[in-house]
Amino acid sequence: MTRFYTVAGILISLVCAGQAQGLSGQSCLSYEPVVVELTGIIVSRTYPGPPDYESIRHGDEPENYWFLKLSRPVCVSQVNPKDLINLSKTNIRRIQLVFDGEEAYQRYARLLGRKVLATGTLYGSFTGHHHTPVLLSVFNLEKVRRIKRTSDAVFTQRPKTQHSVWIGGVAMNSICQQRIGKPWY
Repeated sequence: MTRFYTVAGILISLVCAGQAQGLSGQSCLSYEPVVVELTGIIVSRTYPGPPDYESIRHGDEPENYWFLKLSRPVCVSQVNPKDLINLSKTNIRRIQLVFDGEEAYQRYARLLGRKVLATGTLYGSFTGHHHTPVLLSVFNLEKVRRIKRTSDAVFTQRPKTQHSVWIGGVAMNSICQQRIGKPWY
């Protein structure tokens, strides 16, 4: 039975250490289906649209896009080497925001120009309408109410579904949260 607790202790330490390494800022973000939370300022930019996608002055329709301007650059890792869209990217300072409908622009209009926490999944650009190498499919935007020096982190990420691993009747989530202040997932 002592061997079981020794093995369980080692596993818990490894998982918590992995989480702590992710908190140090050394790891990159992941593409979908991993859900990420990014902190930044929402900015709007207008690009030329149809018919020629070249110049608004010469008759092209204006197309407005929203972006999340990050306080510090991030990187995103390619998981599958055969994936030609979700490629590894570094030094990402601006991410285009993609909503599920036009009503989202009205719902979040009050957040334009403000610091927000954006939650969603990342994917790589693949059309001429994509104006950054990495885009965020937005699930939610919320205003960052209080800016703390310690909460100046640009991102966090977690699996799409959150769950605990039980070892010896103890949830690893709670152990990691006690040791490093964050759940293991």
